[in-house]
Amino acid sequence: MNINLSEIILILVIAVIVVKPEQLPDIAKTLGHFAKYIKQAIAKIKSEMNEFIDPIGDSNDRKTRKEL
Repeated sequence: MNINLSEIILILVIAVIVVKPEQLPDIAKTLGHFAKYIKQAIAKIKSEMNEFIDPIGDSNDRKTRKEL
């Protein structure tokens, strides 16, 4: 996901218009925590999927070796 400088500036301008400037640090902190939580959740899901898929791949490798 690539965000260029003009998009960041646009987001900040909209944020200042919609939200009081005094609330921006709290909102930014909350969004940061949310982004961290999402990244951790995605990493956990990937890890669990890899643990689930790896044994399947291992059993397929054993079958092909036996067939050879």
